[in-house]
Amino acid sequence: MSRLIPAVAAVLLVAVAPGCGGERELPPVDPGLSVFTGKGFTVGYPKGWKQDPGKRIFRGADFEVLRPEPPQRPPQASWSVFTEERNRSMGRMVDAFVAQSRTARDFRLLERRRLTMQDAAAQVVRKSYTAPSGMDGWTTLQQVDLFVDLGTGTVADVRMIVIAPGADQAARLMDGVAGSFRITA
Repeated sequence: MSRLIPAVAAVLLVAVAPGCGGERELPPVDPGLSVFTGKGFTVGYPKGWKQDPGKRIFRGADFEVLRPEPPQRPPQASWSVFTEERNRSMGRMVDAFVAQSRTARDFRLLERRRLTMQDAAAQVVRKSYTAPSGMDGWTTLQQVDLFVDLGTGTVADVRMIVIAPGADQAARLMDGVAGSFRITA
């Protein structure tokens, strides 16, 4: 967990650094990523992660992939994309997301930060919480959401969730994912 926050923060700083937005050419997407194309944006996701309709985590996601696991093992990590019409400011949308998140068991807000990506407003929310696991157990999850106002009345939310022991892998994956986000509209 301690590596997830600094690694993703460093990547996001690089992704929004001067010279990485506006009309300037963005660096190519990391070759270790596949690319999802949404309406008005593209974003990379971990190569080798697959869709599995029988194990979906978020039925409302526009796109979702799961990290491959051994047979009979439940998903240990997911990567999802959601789009939502922006009927209020993005800040208020993220406020509502954080407020709803606070109802989770053992919720901890690890970070909430405003960014600019390609001249668009963006925010990162990092949190941890526990969720039911198995018949009587609970497991700690870490979640990172990257919200980007696409400027078309739509907000994209790129989300990665991992079971806490997978935080090191998530940190490595999220650096390429965050740096791969491109607004195309």
